[in-house]
Amino acid sequence: MFRPLQVLILALVASASTAFVVPAWTAMRPAAASGRPISALNMAAGVAMPEIKTAGPSIGVLDKKEVSFETSIRPEDKYKVLLFNDNGNTREYVSRSLVQVVGLSEATAFHIMQQANDNGMAQVGIWHQEMADAYSTSLKERGLIAETHPAE
Repeated sequence: MFRPLQVLILALVASASTAFVVPAWTAMRPAAASGRPISALNMAAGVAMPEIKTAGPSIGVLDKKEVSFETSIRPEDKYKVLLFNDNGNTREYVSRSLVQVVGLSEATAFHIMQQANDNGMAQVGIWHQEMADAYSTSLKERGLIAETHPAE
C-alpha cells in the first residue's frame, strides 16, 4: 500500500510540474508536427523575388573614389575654448568634467587640466562657433571658468 501511494504522489507532482509539459510553440509549427524540417525555400515560396537581369558575365575593375572625411572649417568660423585655473574645483572634478562635456579621453583631459593648473590657462580645443559656445556654456554650468575666443 505504501508503494502505490508514492507512485500516485509522484504522478501528481509530475503532472503539476511545467518541466513535463510540451512547449506551446511546438504545437504551432505544422512542419514540426509532420516531421518535416522547415527550409528557407519553403519560407521564401510566398515571397516574390525580383528578377535580376544581367548582360552576361562581366569582369571589371571598380574605380576607387577619393573620399575625404575631414570637414574644413573656415578661418572665420574657428573658435577656441579656453579653460582657466580656479581654486574652487578639484583637479579630478575638472578632468571628469572635460571627459563628460567635451568627450575627451581621460589622458587628454588630465593633460589640459594640468596645463590650466600650472599656467593659469589651457586651450581645450578648436571648433565651429556653435560647438565652442556649447562646450564653454556646459563647462560654466559645472562651475568651471571657460571662455570662447576666435582662433587665430
